[in-house]
Amino acid sequence: MKKRTLLLSFAVAAVAVAAAFAWLTIRRGFSARDNPSAMEAYVARTARKLSIPAQERDAQKPFAPSPELLSEARAHFADHCANCHGNDGSGKTEIGQNLYPKVPDMRQPETQNLTDGEIYSIIHNGIRLTGIPAWGAPGTDNDSWKLVVFIRHLPQMNPEEMKEMERFNPKSANDRSEEEDEQRFLNQGKTPKRKMHHLQGRTRMKQMILLLAMVLFTVGTTLAHGQEQHVMGTVTALTENSITVRTKAKDLITVYTMPDTKYEKSGRTRSITDLKVGDRVVIHAAKMNDKLMATEVRFGSAAHAQYKP
Repeated sequence: MKKRTLLLSFAVAAVAVAAAFAWLTIRRGFSARDNPSAMEAYVARTARKLSIPAQERDAQKPFAPSPELLSEARAHFADHCANCHGNDGSGKTEIGQNLYPKVPDMRQPETQNLTDGEIYSIIHNGIRLTGIPAWGAPGTDNDSWKLVVFIRHLPQMNPEEMKEMERFNPKSANDRSEEEDEQRFLNQGKTPKRKMHHLQGRTRMKQMILLLAMVLFTVGTTLAHGQEQHVMGTVTALTENSITVRTKAKDLITVYTMPDTKYEKSGRTRSITDLKVGDRVVIHAAKMNDKLMATEVRFGSAAHAQYKP
């Protein structure tokens, strides 16, 4: 009798806890902007682990890392996975940070401590009720195994590998056109001709105003790309943490650098010490605390002889 009473008490308590959890969840809503609670994350991870048969979980990757294999896997990852995960596997992308749950940083122990078989299963079979689809045909999938090798390599990624991957990231026609324009400006000093971005969710009047502003100021002024801006022109001053640029519209714009700002000249990784007054630059920057902070600085053919302050 006492045993039945005890079991009944446990059952009632469990139902009460479940009801309370459900009520709190409903009260909070189902927005994808939230982070999973600790309990939800624990239950999800446990369910994921239990869903992978032991034989698959203990499987070892059939490929050893090699320069050729990593190059192939980098291209595959950049084309298929980087929109959510980022080329570096950090998950710091617009899509990755707005999924539920948010995309994890795969360089961290939470991913690296998974077995090869667990990572393969997640890639190949996907996970229900998340943003992870299943990839490859049923059966053994060598491409997914090669991605396992690449994911193991993520913590050792270097800037050259990151730059190589950018060539394989999916790009729209506008993106490709902009890159060509920037290269033409950097290599020949010609004023690029810009194309109007398609601005979703904005009225036609706003589009016309933006187009008029671009015509008035021409390219070479600071160009907005969502939260990112492109500054194109000639370097007039340099400090340890700032670059001042004179644009084609004769505006002087100062952009501040950060420790993780990337520098590139003619497709090769460089540093701020390689940049000189008079060089033509295209600076990709984001506005932070009312300052333009450079994320990438690209510079091309020198223009010292033609430069006039």
